[in-house]
Amino acid sequence: MSRRDFIHVAVREALENDGWQINYDPLIIDLVTEKLKLEIDIGGEKIMRATKNKKEVAIEIKSFGIVSTITAFHTALGQYLNYRDAMEYGNYPQELYLGVSEEGFNKLRESSFIMTQMEKYRFNLVIINVNTKKILQWIKLRNIKMQ
Repeated sequence: MSRRDFIHVAVREALENDGWQINYDPLIIDLVTEKLKLEIDIGGEKIMRATKNKKEVAIEIKSFGIVSTITAFHTALGQYLNYRDAMEYGNYPQELYLGVSEEGFNKLRESSFIMTQMEKYRFNLVIINVNTKKILQWIKLRNIKMQ
Protein backbone atom coordinates (compact mmCIF):
# COMPACT_ATOMS: atom_id res chain seq x y z
CA MET A 1 0.00 0.00 0.00
CA SER A 2 1.32 3.43 -0.92
CA ARG A 3 1.77 6.24 1.57
CA ARG A 4 -1.34 8.39 1.91
CA ASP A 5 -1.37 12.15 1.71
CA PHE A 6 -2.21 13.79 5.02
CA ILE A 7 -5.52 15.17 3.65
CA HIS A 8 -6.66 11.73 2.43
CA VAL A 9 -9.21 11.16 5.21
CA ALA A 10 -10.67 14.67 4.85
CA VAL A 11 -11.11 14.20 1.09
CA ARG A 12 -12.75 10.82 1.56
CA GLU A 13 -15.12 12.20 4.21
CA ALA A 14 -16.00 15.20 2.01
CA LEU A 15 -16.94 12.85 -0.81
CA GLU A 16 -19.02 10.67 1.52
CA ASN A 17 -20.69 13.78 3.00
CA ASP A 18 -21.68 14.73 -0.56
CA GLY A 19 -23.33 11.35 -1.19
CA TRP A 20 -20.48 9.53 -2.92
CA GLN A 21 -20.04 5.84 -2.24
CA ILE A 22 -16.33 5.01 -1.90
CA ASN A 23 -15.80 1.65 -3.59
CA TYR A 24 -12.01 1.62 -3.66
CA ASP A 25 -9.40 2.96 -1.26
CA PRO A 26 -7.13 2.69 -3.20
CA LEU A 27 -8.39 2.05 -6.72
CA ILE A 28 -6.00 -0.42 -8.36
CA ILE A 29 -5.48 0.03 -12.09
CA ASP A 30 -4.35 -3.44 -13.17
CA LEU A 31 -2.91 -3.53 -16.66
CA VAL A 32 -2.53 -7.30 -16.76
CA THR A 33 -1.02 -7.46 -20.25
CA GLU A 34 1.64 -4.98 -19.16
CA LYS A 35 2.22 -6.64 -15.77
CA LEU A 36 1.67 -3.23 -14.25
CA LYS A 37 -0.46 -2.08 -11.32
CA LEU A 38 -1.04 1.55 -10.40
CA GLU A 39 -2.78 2.86 -7.27
CA ILE A 40 -5.07 5.86 -7.41
CA ASP A 41 -6.03 7.08 -3.94
CA ILE A 42 -9.84 6.75 -4.13
CA GLY A 43 -12.49 5.38 -6.48
CA GLY A 44 -16.17 6.11 -5.96
CA GLU A 45 -19.57 6.45 -7.54
CA LYS A 46 -22.73 8.48 -7.17
CA ILE A 47 -26.18 8.27 -8.72
CA MET A 48 -26.92 11.66 -10.24
CA ARG A 49 -30.44 12.73 -9.26
CA ALA A 50 -31.46 14.56 -12.42
CA THR A 51 -30.54 11.81 -14.88
CA LYS A 52 -30.47 8.75 -12.61
CA ASN A 53 -27.13 7.95 -14.27
CA LYS A 54 -24.18 6.70 -12.27
CA LYS A 55 -21.03 8.82 -12.28
CA GLU A 56 -17.75 7.12 -11.42
CA VAL A 57 -14.61 8.98 -10.37
CA ALA A 58 -11.04 8.21 -9.46
CA ILE A 59 -9.33 10.78 -7.26
CA GLU A 60 -5.61 11.24 -6.78
CA ILE A 61 -5.06 13.33 -3.64
CA LYS A 62 -2.34 15.96 -3.25
CA SER A 63 -1.90 18.57 -0.54
CA PHE A 64 0.80 20.89 -2.01
CA GLY A 65 1.90 21.85 1.46
CA ILE A 66 5.11 20.12 2.51
CA VAL A 67 7.56 20.56 -0.37
CA SER A 68 7.78 23.42 -2.85
CA THR A 69 4.70 23.86 -4.97
CA ILE A 70 6.54 23.27 -8.24
CA THR A 71 8.17 20.06 -6.92
CA ALA A 72 4.81 18.75 -5.73
CA PHE A 73 3.26 19.75 -9.05
CA HIS A 74 5.90 17.78 -10.99
CA THR A 75 4.87 14.66 -9.09
CA ALA A 76 1.14 15.38 -9.48
CA LEU A 77 1.48 16.05 -13.21
CA GLY A 78 3.34 12.80 -13.84
CA GLN A 79 0.92 10.75 -11.79
CA TYR A 80 -2.15 12.42 -13.30
CA LEU A 81 -1.05 11.84 -16.89
CA ASN A 82 0.09 8.26 -16.25
CA TYR A 83 -3.10 7.37 -14.36
CA ARG A 84 -5.36 8.96 -16.97
CA ASP A 85 -3.60 7.15 -19.81
CA ALA A 86 -3.53 3.83 -17.93
CA MET A 87 -7.26 4.12 -17.18
CA GLU A 88 -7.95 4.76 -20.86
CA TYR A 89 -5.65 1.90 -21.90
CA GLY A 90 -7.37 -0.49 -19.48
CA ASN A 91 -10.89 0.75 -20.32
CA TYR A 92 -11.65 1.86 -16.76
CA PRO A 93 -14.96 3.77 -16.52
CA GLN A 94 -13.91 6.33 -13.90
CA GLU A 95 -13.16 9.94 -14.70
CA LEU A 96 -9.90 11.07 -13.09
CA TYR A 97 -9.72 14.07 -10.74
CA LEU A 98 -6.96 15.59 -8.67
CA GLY A 99 -8.28 16.10 -5.12
CA VAL A 100 -6.78 19.15 -3.41
CA SER A 101 -7.50 21.29 -0.39
CA GLU A 102 -8.66 24.85 -0.85
CA GLU A 103 -5.27 26.00 0.44
CA GLY A 104 -3.46 23.71 -2.01
CA PHE A 105 -5.51 25.02 -4.92
CA ASN A 106 -4.76 28.60 -3.88
CA LYS A 107 -1.03 27.76 -3.96
CA LEU A 108 -1.39 26.32 -7.46
CA ARG A 109 -3.29 29.41 -8.62
CA GLU A 110 -0.37 31.63 -7.58
CA SER A 111 1.58 30.29 -10.56
CA SER A 112 0.31 31.09 -14.03
CA PHE A 113 2.79 28.50 -15.35
CA ILE A 114 1.22 25.73 -13.24
CA MET A 115 -2.31 26.79 -14.12
CA THR A 116 -1.42 26.89 -17.82
CA GLN A 117 0.06 23.40 -17.57
CA MET A 118 -3.03 22.04 -15.83
CA GLU A 119 -5.23 23.63 -18.46
CA LYS A 120 -3.00 22.31 -21.26
CA TYR A 121 -3.18 18.76 -19.88
CA ARG A 122 -6.91 19.07 -19.16
CA PHE A 123 -6.85 18.48 -15.41
CA ASN A 124 -10.05 17.80 -13.53
CA LEU A 125 -10.00 19.00 -9.92
CA VAL A 126 -12.15 18.55 -6.86
CA ILE A 127 -11.50 21.25 -4.24
CA ILE A 128 -12.13 20.31 -0.61
CA ASN A 129 -12.40 22.29 2.60
CA VAL A 130 -10.45 19.96 4.89
CA ASN A 131 -11.83 21.56 8.08
CA THR A 132 -15.53 21.21 7.25
CA LYS A 133 -14.98 18.11 5.07
CA LYS A 134 -17.09 19.65 2.30
CA ILE A 135 -16.60 19.71 -1.45
CA LEU A 136 -16.24 23.31 -2.56
CA GLN A 137 -16.00 22.85 -6.30
CA TRP A 138 -15.56 20.42 -9.18
CA ILE A 139 -13.43 22.02 -11.92
CA LYS A 140 -12.45 21.02 -15.44
CA LEU A 141 -9.52 23.35 -16.04
CA ARG A 142 -9.84 23.43 -19.81
CA ASN A 143 -12.83 25.67 -19.14
CA ILE A 144 -11.01 28.23 -17.01
CA LYS A 145 -9.87 31.41 -18.73
CA MET A 146 -6.50 32.67 -17.55
CA GLN A 147 -6.40 36.30 -16.42
